[in-house]
Amino acid sequence: TSLNAMNAGATVAGAAELEAARAWLAEPAGTRRAVGHRALLWLALAAYRTDRGLAAALALAAKEASGATSLVADALLRYAEAERRRDGGVYAAPEAFQAFINYGGNVSLYDETSKRLRRLHLARAAELGRPVSVLDIGVGDGRALLPALRAQSESHERAVASLDLLEPQQQMLDVCVGAVKAVFDGPLQTTCGTVQQYMASAADRHFDLIEASFALQNVPVEERAALFAWLRERCDCIAVLEFDVRVPSIQAHGSAPELLARDRVEALIDRYEVGFAEYHTTPVSDLVGQGFLTPVLLGCVDPSKGRVNYEQCADAWAAELRSAGFESVRAEVVCPYWWANVVLVTGLRPQHIVSK
Repeated sequence: TSLNAMNAGATVAGAAELEAARAWLAEPAGTRRAVGHRALLWLALAAYRTDRGLAAALALAAKEASGATSLVADALLRYAEAERRRDGGVYAAPEAFQAFINYGGNVSLYDETSKRLRRLHLARAAELGRPVSVLDIGVGDGRALLPALRAQSESHERAVASLDLLEPQQQMLDVCVGAVKAVFDGPLQTTCGTVQQYMASAADRHFDLIEASFALQNVPVEERAALFAWLRERCDCIAVLEFDVRVPSIQAHGSAPELLARDRVEALIDRYEVGFAEYHTTPVSDLVGQGFLTPVLLGCVDPSKGRVNYEQCADAWAAELRSAGFESVRAEVVCPYWWANVVLVTGLRPQHIVSK
């Protein structure tokens, strides 16, 4: 196998391709055939789990091939070199995710998500002629919900009558509840647990609206049919805010051949170049890049990693709602984002469809 063939359409990064990469790297730099930086990064990511030295060398070659413009190549090179020096696990920084969501495109993402939740609350209240009962699944620390409630409090235009919050992490839930009580004076119930646990304990609850912001991607695909069918019987309207992920073979995991398929990995690289760029000039650039973005990217292509989320495209989310019996299902773009557009997918129980 010739590494030069990679630019001509090779699609699988296996042992033969990595051996060809080693041979190519062994050639004098001035005599090597030119190889594009995306192809080199594809091979670097494929090599990372088993040969950090090769991965670092390929990342360096990718950085040089890009004219030092590839932020992914630079981040992967530094990450690989640091792990080699410190024998792995060097950047497990819990504060990195917090920095990630406080800067870059996440600022506008949460701003637009909160505005859309507020409009959704107002629309449901107007349709029913009264404030509505809401269940928020996976509310986290309230980053998306709180501005919507704050807008209600400041405008004195009450759209939410009662609120149920579901969150699996007690610390996050405690933070959220404290903040919610400062801006919302209606009935408030909280549950610490997963949505699957909630299904087993809240059989008699019913809501005008059930909403979930970036939470249902954590539910395995094979469990979502039962979940959506259960939710359909307990709400008049469902609203799912998720990413419209269109990376090829986004569901690939484990030893699946498509995990390291070239089109999939290069699509990841292209998106992460934009993601890294959003933080490049911020004070948290290194923390986010080395503590969050790089390990997450590596996790996307590591066959030893288990699934941590089950993202998909908007059409697939809409199809799952329809299959569960929701009607008037629609998906609309909320805002652009470097990973994928944010979409709002809504559906109604059949008896609650309103003629327009």
